[in-house]
Amino acid sequence: MPRQQRSARRLAHRAAEPSPAPQLFRLGFDILVEVLSHLSIRDVLRLRQVCKRLCDLTRQPIVWKQFLYNFHLPLPPLPPTSRYSFPQLTAFETERLLLRAISADANWRSEFPTAYRYWSINIWSSVLEVKVLPGGKHLLLSVRNGTNRYELLLLMADHRTHAFYPVATCRVPTRAYKLEAKYMAYNGEVGIMIAYGRTEAAREKDRNNPDIDVSNYSENHTIDFPVPVRYELSVAHVKLSALETVEDPNLGPGTQEYFTYMKDNAPPLERVTAMQSSNAYDFFDIDELDGQPYLVCTQQRNITTKNLATKSISRFRCNVLHPLESNGDNNTPLRLLYHIRAIRILPPQRELLVVRTSDAARGLPMYLQLFRIPSDGEYPLLPGRPVPTVPPRSYAPYYLNAVFSDVQISPHGLPFSTDLPVPNPHAEPPPVSIFAASNPVYFPLVKRPKKNPFNIVELALLPERVPKLAVRQFPLGNNNLPPLPNGEPYPREADPHVFPGLLQDDNPTLPAARPDTSVLLSETTFRFNVLGRGRVQYSHFTFRTDDRQSMRYICGPTRSMIVGRVPGRSANPSYACMYAYSNPLVFNPGQWPQDAEFAAAAVREREWVQRAMPARQLTLAMVDTPVEDILHTATVKGLQAIAWDDWSGRVCLAKEDDPETLLVLEYAAAPLEGERLFRHRKVFAC
Repeated sequence: MPRQQRSARRLAHRAAEPSPAPQLFRLGFDILVEVLSHLSIRDVLRLRQVCKRLCDLTRQPIVWKQFLYNFHLPLPPLPPTSRYSFPQLTAFETERLLLRAISADANWRSEFPTAYRYWSINIWSSVLEVKVLPGGKHLLLSVRNGTNRYELLLLMADHRTHAFYPVATCRVPTRAYKLEAKYMAYNGEVGIMIAYGRTEAAREKDRNNPDIDVSNYSENHTIDFPVPVRYELSVAHVKLSALETVEDPNLGPGTQEYFTYMKDNAPPLERVTAMQSSNAYDFFDIDELDGQPYLVCTQQRNITTKNLATKSISRFRCNVLHPLESNGDNNTPLRLLYHIRAIRILPPQRELLVVRTSDAARGLPMYLQLFRIPSDGEYPLLPGRPVPTVPPRSYAPYYLNAVFSDVQISPHGLPFSTDLPVPNPHAEPPPVSIFAASNPVYFPLVKRPKKNPFNIVELALLPERVPKLAVRQFPLGNNNLPPLPNGEPYPREADPHVFPGLLQDDNPTLPAARPDTSVLLSETTFRFNVLGRGRVQYSHFTFRTDDRQSMRYICGPTRSMIVGRVPGRSANPSYACMYAYSNPLVFNPGQWPQDAEFAAAAVREREWVQRAMPARQLTLAMVDTPVEDILHTATVKGLQAIAWDDWSGRVCLAKEDDPETLLVLEYAAAPLEGERLFRHRKVFAC
């Protein structure tokens, strides 16, 4: 018999015999799950590619829930609803949450940050501004329909049947700008708190004139409007309970059930408050203090706080920082040398972080100040009553020898009372970072334009774990500094390794706090200080570009983006480049032992990811886009809107030549609904 026939007969005989089950599958389900719990996420993703049976085993909820409860990296926030609670999370949602947290951090710190996927969404309206809520589950858009019809549009991301799905809309009289949105509770209902500013004509006849639209003018520049205008700061609230039904994939738009629900229920968006003024609102922030929503806004040197639950309003004025400044009383006009450049509410310590800089000279320092947010009835806003001047609780001058064009404060990573229970509720949050950029100085008379490099400064306020009862015990006096333990004197010198020549010799600094390990972690919280040895870390870098650009920060708690813009007075400036900025992994000398162990575990979890995607040595890296003409079109035509969410790794763009299309770039690798095998080879090198 020929050899080929014998080989074919043996193969046919083997195929006829029933193949024995692998020894691995003879083990029980509980044993297999226990084996998978000792593997890493990368090993489970590799095991999924072996066979269909192992693929189904790696998709069990208990497998990913064990990874979740032993995870040490920061997790993207989820909407505070029962659907996204950790006990109710499906295996797919849990897997996507973990992979998004791992890949977003590794990709943004890599040598070439690359978008894994992008979406092109037709909004059918001109997109004017975009705000991504923390976690990337909802997007808030300010849009324009037609000539002068403006709306707020809320999109849901990661929809099961649609990638991005509109769930709520609300008409506004004029364009909404400076959007702020956070998950907060109002009147016992958990939802999305939205704050925005807008400008409208002061006279009614001008508001009713269709030929006058003040929304066509940029709010970022001091200009003379053709008619008198007034400024409004509005706050609205969207109930998540109403959105849950609209977001249900089984309740599709156009069905009878959908129309019945929309007819029987009130609109999900509820107006909370509105404040009007003849002066522009420079900065504002919304947050939660003692379980109640608060709004804080600034106008020149005045700071206004409003309890959105009780409607109590307080107003005070920042102190004078330079002899040439005036308080602006009834006899003298208000003269400013120092301007408020950024604010951020710090909820546990009930303080407002204020950054003030001067545009007059390079020799003046930047001031970081902490003001106590007044309680209800304190500093009331009454007609004819002068606004009191209040000194800060603590402050620190930083001699940076620069005039900064852009100052931003990153959001704090502290949890809200409405947040769902997380596996590690007492984990240390990321630092609150102050970013300041100084533009280069050009010499146009020189034949070849000469310019100084960009200077970018970061001041990281490290979190300090303290008992909850002592977080607000900050007695005044002694330069508004808290007493040191054991009666130690304040050191008079600056730490050259932390503040290289920034602090004056007569400015006291605080040493790092000693951990009190006798207090349970559940009885502690975190606070931030603007001065102190080991509490504030300074870093700066410079870089050069070929284009005459101004830099704009888009901050995140752990990862940030820097956008280069061509200077101009246009409301939609041309964007020349996008850089990925990796916040340095700072060392906190005042860490508690539990926090140090948690940080060490997070470093170990990053090791296998960094082997697949090595971290770059430089601070900045050019961001790559999957569509080649995105940056080219943005450079030539300009962008109408840009937003960045570091938790989900999403960048949202709206180009000026196509404002009705929203581009969403995904810089975090995560599986899609219905995707049988997640293509993660290029992501994790599996």
